[in-house]
Amino acid sequence: MRTLIPVLNSPMATYHARSCQRMARVPVWQAQLVAVLEGRKEVRTEYAVHQAEAGQWLVLPAGGEVEVVNLPDPVSGRYLAFTLSQDRQWLTRFHRAFGQLVAAAAQSAPVFTPSDDSRVALERLMAALTAPLEGLDLAIAEHSWQGLMLALLRQGQAGALLTLPAEGVALRLQAMFQFEPGRGWTLEDAATRLALSQATLRRRLAEEGKSFSQILTDTRLGLALGQVMTGRERLTDIALACGYQSPSRFAEAFRRRFGVLPSALRASQGLTDTVSAPS
Repeated sequence: MRTLIPVLNSPMATYHARSCQRMARVPVWQAQLVAVLEGRKEVRTEYAVHQAEAGQWLVLPAGGEVEVVNLPDPVSGRYLAFTLSQDRQWLTRFHRAFGQLVAAAAQSAPVFTPSDDSRVALERLMAALTAPLEGLDLAIAEHSWQGLMLALLRQGQAGALLTLPAEGVALRLQAMFQFEPGRGWTLEDAATRLALSQATLRRRLAEEGKSFSQILTDTRLGLALGQVMTGRERLTDIALACGYQSPSRFAEAFRRRFGVLPSALRASQGLTDTVSAPS
């Protein structure tokens, strides 16, 4: 079985497009900060539509699903944005160090123009993330991320970014699936990994309004979306790594979930995908 690295080595990802991209039901697992450099981003929730122009930043709270539209600049013909996902361990340590500041933070606006301090802090974080995230380099990256969060707190724009996600068995399952999305997961296998009985796992998932199969499918397709949008792997390899033995079935499941074929997203980036038969 071919494998990708589904869990981000870096919390920062780059998104670009040459034509309009529209994706439905995009999961937001961790709070995200989106910095739009070129073009415009639209995010539609159940209650509102948020638009971020070039030079603006957008905050997406953790949880739920959104519709995303990426629109290239009419002059340059390009869309370019950086997305920073909030790492739970980093968040937990930030709360320990600066809990009083977080508690006093106001609810931030979804779309805002960053201050000079926030912009410089993001640039420092991006520079830190160019190194492999391990050892001293990992500590430097986390320190740079803390600097960005403090700059945003000063600007009054970090409230939603610094909210700790609620604990739950669904979140633990999702984290487990992210490391091995291509594994043939069963309820029995997952319950054993979590040191729970199958009955207890079913009951706790029901209490959270989730199901085992739903979490597994959502995790696999969410990881696949990230790989299609930011990676260069072949769609066949992404399908296999995310648990789909048939590229055509993967493409159909992807289309049903996001409303667009993975090949169409690659085409919107100006890329030609090479699809091979599974080996």
